[in-house]
Amino acid sequence: MDALAEIYRAFGEEGLKKARRQERLRVYGYLLGLLFTAVYTALWYLSGAAERLPSPLLAAYAYALGLVLFNFPLAYFFGRYHEILLGTNRQGFRGWLWDWAKSSLVEALFLGTLIGAVFLAAQHAGKSWPIVAFLIIYGLVLALYLAQPYLVRLTHRAEPLDDPELNARLARLFESAGLRYRGVYLLRESEKSSRGNAMVIASPKGGYEVHVYDTLLEAVDPDAILAVVAHEVGHIVHRDLALSYAAFGLVLFLSVLVADLAAAMLGPLSAHAVPLFAGTLLIIFQLLQIPLNTLGRVRERMADRVALAHGDPEAFARALVALAKQNFADPDPPAWIETLLHNHPSLKKRLKRIELESTGSGQA
Repeated sequence: MDALAEIYRAFGEEGLKKARRQERLRVYGYLLGLLFTAVYTALWYLSGAAERLPSPLLAAYAYALGLVLFNFPLAYFFGRYHEILLGTNRQGFRGWLWDWAKSSLVEALFLGTLIGAVFLAAQHAGKSWPIVAFLIIYGLVLALYLAQPYLVRLTHRAEPLDDPELNARLARLFESAGLRYRGVYLLRESEKSSRGNAMVIASPKGGYEVHVYDTLLEAVDPDAILAVVAHEVGHIVHRDLALSYAAFGLVLFLSVLVADLAAAMLGPLSAHAVPLFAGTLLIIFQLLQIPLNTLGRVRERMADRVALAHGDPEAFARALVALAKQNFADPDPPAWIETLLHNHPSLKKRLKRIELESTGSGQA
């Protein structure tokens, strides 16, 4: 039996059906997100609200806050309602709404600050405004990076993992990679969902913290957890965090340049042009996700090699299959969907690569 058939057997007929349904909904969500942004932006002008905006900065925050509220139906359908249909939801409506409100407020503050600060630079900094905008964007991107540990705890209850043996193994893994280890934390995802995940993020104290969903810890053995964390360590060793944030900032900057051209069509820059500037920025940014996703897939393959070098290939394969099952990830999506929306290679490709690398037949 080939690898794909083995994966299908592990998923089961119902699991595959849910995975493919989720894949279709990802496409619909992407397209509807673009449509909602365009409609929301147009409503500012059709309603005349754009004419009454007091200042660019207030206009930026008003636009950003209004956008997250306008997108609430999408957030509910593709978030909570879809999770209920998949059977992954374990959270009541009030809990979900509170998490959505916290995340949306952070999103609106970031987006409002970005739009407002960059628009003011375009309005007042003269010919040097792109340089000022570039510095503003990367300042905000750096702030987002430093805020990672706090953003994780915004919607998850985190506590130190009481497993001395796993903790010691993780410490040795980080030491072998020349990285400072700041402990492993258990995220109580089971209070909200049956989905699984694990991540390594920068610690406020310096070094790196491991965060593991309790759902994943229940689904796989310690060897598989170690392999997943080794993959995340691979990202750090290859400086993928810095690269991904740098690429994120560059795409934002290119989006800003296009947005400025669109806003200039309304005449001299004023608060009236902020919605068009913001809407164009967001739409272009979403369209430019394709090169970001391509970069992501390349870096994921590199991180997989680190996981194989520091752990058991079979354990890593078990972890990938378990994660795919918990998250209903289509193991073999259509190529165009993978190109458009996926920043990870498909499970089929990753397992095939693991087989090639572990047998010594993969290319260096």
